[in-house]
Amino acid sequence: MQKIVKALAVLVAVAGIATVGGCSTIADLEARAVADRAANPSKYLEDPDIKRAQMTQNQGGAAFPEFCTFGCPKEPMDLSRNH
Repeated sequence: MQKIVKALAVLVAVAGIATVGGCSTIADLEARAVADRAANPSKYLEDPDIKRAQMTQNQGGAAFPEFCTFGCPKEPMDLSRNH
C-alpha cells in the first residue's frame, strides 16, 4: 500500500513539474514565432488566390475559416467564385 502511495506522490510531482515547464516552453515558442514573423515578414506572405480557394466552401465540405492571429483584414475577402 505504501508503494502505491509513494508512486502516486511521485506521479503527481512529475505531472506538476511538467505542467509548469510545459507552459513556459509554449510561451517561449510563441515569442520566438512572433519575433521571427516580425524579422522576416516576406516569409509569411500568402498567395491571395490560394487563400481564397481554401476559404471558399466547395461541393463536399466546409472551408477553412479566416483567423486573425496577426491582425484582421480591414475588409473581408470576397469569396464568390466569379474570379
